[in-house]
Amino acid sequence: MKRNRWLWAAIGIAGLGVFLFLLVQERQRPSSSAVADTLFSTSEETKPPQEKETNVSFYQEVPIFDGFGFDYPQYVRRDDEGNYYVMDQNNHRICVFDPSMRFKFQIGHLGQGPEDLNHPTGYALDSHGRLYIKDVGNLRIQIFDKTGHHVGGFRSPLKSPDIAVNSRGEIFLNHATRGHLISVYSREGELLRQFGDLMSLSHAYPGHADDERYRVPLSRVVMAMDGQDNLYVAYVFAPIIQKYDPAGKLLWERRLEGPLIDVLTKSFWQELEPNPATEKFEPDTVMNMDGIQMAVICQGIALDKTTTRVFLLLGAADIIYVADSAGRKLRLLSPKKLRNSL
Repeated sequence: MKRNRWLWAAIGIAGLGVFLFLLVQERQRPSSSAVADTLFSTSEETKPPQEKETNVSFYQEVPIFDGFGFDYPQYVRRDDEGNYYVMDQNNHRICVFDPSMRFKFQIGHLGQGPEDLNHPTGYALDSHGRLYIKDVGNLRIQIFDKTGHHVGGFRSPLKSPDIAVNSRGEIFLNHATRGHLISVYSREGELLRQFGDLMSLSHAYPGHADDERYRVPLSRVVMAMDGQDNLYVAYVFAPIIQKYDPAGKLLWERRLEGPLIDVLTKSFWQELEPNPATEKFEPDTVMNMDGIQMAVICQGIALDKTTTRVFLLLGAADIIYVADSAGRKLRLLSPKKLRNSL
């Protein structure tokens, strides 16, 4: 069991796993199961048509550039021109590669200046190629153009596990302590609007009484924006995903389902309310969020904008939950063999 990790680290690893999966999927089409060594098969699951399975390794030789290689790389993204971006957290930079995966340039160095970064924990790209970086060590949001030049930013001292940006360059942050799920900012840092109700314990886990201590930590989410500026959110500590329209209206909410989700839920309660008399479920990832130790349900989210499928990296290591555009479960994928007990 991996205990006492910062949420930033877990979400970063989550993003790397999910986005590497999507990159491999892009190269392996049309077979969407090309990255799966084994599919999770159960009567509760809607099975897709028979597809040929192929073993794919995510691990390749790490390139060396600027005298040193990656140190804790996270979040692989691709812009509209086909360039790839990798957040290299412990080297305090974003590395940019061309469509052939040749290194072009880096954004950021360790420091506090306008073009510096200090342990970035997330980033997003808009339709104009601007890069928005969560510069957590400096308590700010940094904005760069597609050539790597600093063009703006603002102070952001509040916690937010993730960042998203719409086509207008508006910045979406999960500032739950402000009283709403999502806070939307301009590029100058002006609070434009807020939307989304905070999660209650009774809603996340029916049958349990509400407790105000858990409202903010249960409302921590990871986010992804589709091509129509709809926002998808997945709750880090609850088996729920939601979709909001560009105006912030909730379009749908779905509960994650299946025996693996049941195990993760039991792990959540075992960690939250330990009971020696009950069966022990060891969660893969446990985090201290807002002063409360909780087991993670979902670590990251990504969208395939071509098929509109949703990919969630679960708290169970190396397992991706795949849903359709309405949030309905399709299958589970893993680059490793799944545990026989699940």
